[in-house]
Amino acid sequence: MAGLTPPPNAVNVPLSPIPANPALLSDISNAHDDLNQLASPKDIGSPGAATDDEVGAVEAYIVGLVISDDPGGNDYVAPAWVANLTAKINQQFNQLTATIQQIHNQLQGSIKQLQGSIKQLQGSVDNLAADVAFICQRLIEQPVLLANNQVGAYSPLPNPVTIQANGLAQSLTVPNPTSREELN
Repeated sequence: MAGLTPPPNAVNVPLSPIPANPALLSDISNAHDDLNQLASPKDIGSPGAATDDEVGAVEAYIVGLVISDDPGGNDYVAPAWVANLTAKINQQFNQLTATIQQIHNQLQGSIKQLQGSIKQLQGSVDNLAADVAFICQRLIEQPVLLANNQVGAYSPLPNPVTIQANGLAQSLTVPNPTSREELN
């Protein structure tokens, strides 16, 4: 971290010299000592105490030193507990992802089954509608057929296709048979 320097303060507390780049562990320790020196009068309530901003600037400086620290001259390696925690989180995440995928697949299968059932039900409803329409047509024709059974041999036959609103039908006309006698 190039250019990392101790922050100035208005109470003229001398701070440690500019740290090495990257910071050494001794630089971080010195910065903590500087923080304690700067914050001590503030705790006592002395009139020459550092402000909150000055104390915060030193704390931010310490964080900068810690981040720039290069222990052993190698890339920083997280503690073992971080690696273990990360592995556990990844394991849980993978298990959760697999469970979600399994539930998704089950739902997709159920949706396809429901869609098939809906199509079958629609076909059944269509068949029932045709049956009901057929029965309704036959019910409408029943009075005419009953009337045809009650007419004499030479009486005019009602035409079941021409049923009117009052339930009566017009008589059959030629070329249809017009009486029972012509049906025999």
